Amino acid sequence: MEDGRVLDTNRRGVAEENGIFHRPFLPSVFIVGETLNNTYLKGLDEKLIGTSEGEEKKIYFNPYLLKNSEITIPKKNFETIPKKGDILYRPLAGVVTGVSEEGVNINCAYTFDIKVISIEKK
Repeated sequence: MEDGRVLDTNRRGVAEENGIFHRPFLPSVFIVGETLNNTYLKGLDEKLIGTSEGEEKKIYFNPYLLKNSEITIPKKNFETIPKKGDILYRPLAGVVTGVSEEGVNINCAYTFDIKVISIEKK
């Protein structure tokens, strides 16, 4: 994130350092142009077209394809009300930008740091 916090990663060491060790950590593998059963983020492949093997890039992405990446979720959906700056993983992954009478405001857009490890062409 812009302030240096890590929202998610597939690198085990980075996850452990940032207290987000909550799943297996392996490189993500997918076929550009084939989003299978919503496994991958729609539109991510479009942002990777033209990327070369070994290339690193930052991709700003709104993973939920919302018209506005800032959403408000009613407080009743939370056991404990989060505070501004908290990182959430459920009900959506994002950063709490504020809490109001209406609910919890969450920014769901973030930047991916991507390194293409290998490319296999059909």
